[in-house]
Amino acid sequence: MRKDCGFTENNNRNDILKLMSQPSADLISSAIEPQMREIESDARERRQEDETYQNEMIRTLSAIESNTANLYVLVELINRNTEQQDELIAIVTEIFAIAKSKDKEAAESAYKKVVDRIKQTVNDSETLAKVVGYATAVYELAKPIIEKLDG
Repeated sequence: MRKDCGFTENNNRNDILKLMSQPSADLISSAIEPQMREIESDARERRQEDETYQNEMIRTLSAIESNTANLYVLVELINRNTEQQDELIAIVTEIFAIAKSKDKEAAESAYKKVVDRIKQTVNDSETLAKVVGYATAVYELAKPIIEKLDG
């Protein structure tokens, strides 16, 4: 019996066929590699989307928390400032108008307009700070929504 490349003559043919029928690691790797890159890319993209969503939710929840606190303050201000109640109610209406802006420029313009009106109308510095804070909270809450409509 002669040995040829580590195979016996009797088993040579069968051994060669077995080896040929088993794909090499390189062939498997090269066939799978593009799919693995695509899966990894999809996973990275999904993680980025999840992170963006979580950050947006945190920002929105913070704005809601701030907004809720400001609502209580506004109700208190309106009840306490009987001489300016009608003006404060009109200002609150203008603040809510910021949220219905159709684009970023309109929202910025409405925000600046309402802040100017607050400064002209409100004499008490505490009330001024609280109403401007409320206007800012509404503006910041509306900004991402308006940007989505713009984009």
